[in-house]
Amino acid sequence: MSDIKTTERRLRKNQKTQTLSDPIELEQHILNYLKANPDFLYNHSKDLTGLNLPFDQGLNSLVTRQIKALRERNITLRRKINELIEIATTNENILNKTFALTMALFEANSLDSFYQRLYDHLKEEFQKENVHFLIFNKQIHPMQKKDYINYTELENAQKNVKFLFTHTSVFCGLLREKEARILFPKQLKIIRSAALIPLQPSLAGKSYSTPQGFLSIGSSDPLYFKAKQGQTFLNQLQQVSNLCLAKLSESKASVKAHQF
Repeated sequence: MSDIKTTERRLRKNQKTQTLSDPIELEQHILNYLKANPDFLYNHSKDLTGLNLPFDQGLNSLVTRQIKALRERNITLRRKINELIEIATTNENILNKTFALTMALFEANSLDSFYQRLYDHLKEEFQKENVHFLIFNKQIHPMQKKDYINYTELENAQKNVKFLFTHTSVFCGLLREKEARILFPKQLKIIRSAALIPLQPSLAGKSYSTPQGFLSIGSSDPLYFKAKQGQTFLNQLQQVSNLCLAKLSESKASVKAHQF
């Protein structure tokens, strides 16, 4: 009876071996086994003499090859770590600049000071060459005239620059030449792409369904501002700007009332 069972086991073993007759499948099976048993070659070092190893130095060549693979893996990991450190450093710099800008805007005591601080920070700290404001509401227009701020009546703007009023949230993307000349009237270079930040503060307790102005940041590079790029900083800048404009417009109205 035991002989019959032994024969059955051998037959099953032979059948299993036959299923791995395909060379590629067999190689993969062996490779999987070696991966699952990393000490196999070490435990059977005496049996390696009959193997055709990839180098001429026998078992030592396996160690050399493994060291080389580990060294290459370490170089790759070191490169990835350096990239992550660089990204973290860039994000930290942006965060520090954003914090400094936010504090500067909240400390502004007039609309003139607000616009000047915002303009200076974007130009100097964030190195944005083309910055311009287009204002439709006199309540948020500064007292003094500034080269980087244009004012136009809301009705005229809705007729001549209709494309602006399709954006009630931050927009990044390409601009047509006509649109660029309206948003950046004093720029010598043609602006190809831009970030448009709608200024839509609540004024005197009134909320507006349309923007009361726009902050535009432009580039001559058509690919600099893209539709799907991250907009976290721009969204935060919009929120801070709307809060400051709401507060400072009340101060402006109060100053005018005292003058009369």
